Amino acid sequence: MAKDDSKRVKAESLLKEIADKQPKNKQCFWCGEVGRLCNSHHLPQSILKNLGKDVSYLDLKKLNEGLVVTSSLGATSGIGAASSLGEINTFKLICCGCDASLFREYENSKNYEKSITETMLFQIMLKNALSGYFETVKQNHLAQELKQMYSSRFVDKIALDKSALGGGAEKGDIYNNNLIFYTRLDYVVPYAYQGSIEISGVLVHICVFPLKSTSVILVLDNSSEVNLDLESMYDPAYVNFLVFKYGRGIFLSDSLKGDITKLVAQNKLPNFLLKEYALGEYALRE
Repeated sequence: MAKDDSKRVKAESLLKEIADKQPKNKQCFWCGEVGRLCNSHHLPQSILKNLGKDVSYLDLKKLNEGLVVTSSLGATSGIGAASSLGEINTFKLICCGCDASLFREYENSKNYEKSITETMLFQIMLKNALSGYFETVKQNHLAQELKQMYSSRFVDKIALDKSALGGGAEKGDIYNNNLIFYTRLDYVVPYAYQGSIEISGVLVHICVFPLKSTSVILVLDNSSEVNLDLESMYDPAYVNFLVFKYGRGIFLSDSLKGDITKLVAQNKLPNFLLKEYALGEYALRE
């Protein structure tokens, strides 16, 4: 056997030995079953598709460090490396069965044509907590707390309660899902975001969801009481600021990517949630 072939065989043998020692199955955080974990997407794919065929992911952490790093979800964009949709903004913590059932209501974009339910808010908080589980102590605690609440005797009451917030149900019921800001826009915003940000010691959950012909923006927290001072602060401009200042990353239409690059270089950041940046309106300006 040639010397190079001998080295290759030894290397392959070593890699196989290492691979064999790695657990092929892991325990689902939620149900406890041992099996293959799902590659869970933090942002619902039903929301992401409303940005069109050409979508990029913008790393906001690097953006705030003075770098503009975007990854195209299609062909290589020229700014950053090309990445597949399945590799970006995902986490592996629960099994596929739990992934399919735990977030069903909030991930269905058709449900946003109706009123937001308490169950949808709970699912948003849960997804954020699981996505950030390994990053902060606060997220770890929240994930454990939500799991305990879900298994409590109250969950059936909440799961079956389809009444809309503001339409009979009170804010901050059993799960303390305080909806501190909610608005529907009559146009499709050019980026999508879901995540949690800590403000003054409170973990605030923010969603910017482009839909088929409209968009919804919502902010909620899981504190014990609704903070009226916080409620009065929120509007789309402030949400846009928080997302770009403190968020981990956004998915955006490629039509907006060039403008973001130029504006960041000029140390400017407009409110991209304004109608002038809407997908249809923006296309007319090109």
